[in-house]
Amino acid sequence: GGLDTFRDDPVPLAQVFETQTGVTQAIRLPDNSRVTLGADSEMTLTLSDTARVAKLTRGSAFFDVSTDPDRPFTVSTSLGSARVVGTRFDVSSRANETVIAVLEGAVDVADQASDTKAVNPSKLVLTANQAVEITRENGLGLVYDVFPAEIGAWRSGRLVYVRKSLASVVEDLNRYS
Repeated sequence: GGLDTFRDDPVPLAQVFETQTGVTQAIRLPDNSRVTLGADSEMTLTLSDTARVAKLTRGSAFFDVSTDPDRPFTVSTSLGSARVVGTRFDVSSRANETVIAVLEGAVDVADQASDTKAVNPSKLVLTANQAVEITRENGLGLVYDVFPAEIGAWRSGRLVYVRKSLASVVEDLNRYS
């Protein structure tokens, strides 16, 4: 009959976290992963038996992901996504760009396929002290090196910029003051 089509596993619970201007928030997940949500940021977190998914709607988040090969951890923004098994990395989602920077481990990065680009999204792997930009205009950019102190520097009240447009600097500053 029709009754056996129901699944026994629980429906994944989605939680929304939001911070105000100038406020950051530390979040500890049930799997002992830790997320630091930047100022004026919003993230929806969905945990299930097979996956851990954070959707960063806006702002920045630093992820310290506990290792769990059976449940990969994916962070997505409107422009791309980062997928890991266990690592430490930073994701910043601005209006026209997403920047992903890795402090430890390796992160699989993909841009969202859109009508203007090829059907298949571009993919690459970032390792420690590497970063990449995904822009609305050009998709996945070239990997560049970053100093460890730059990655998630906003967590200690510092904003560090190298080769950034004034517009993206102003957009960040507005989130913190």
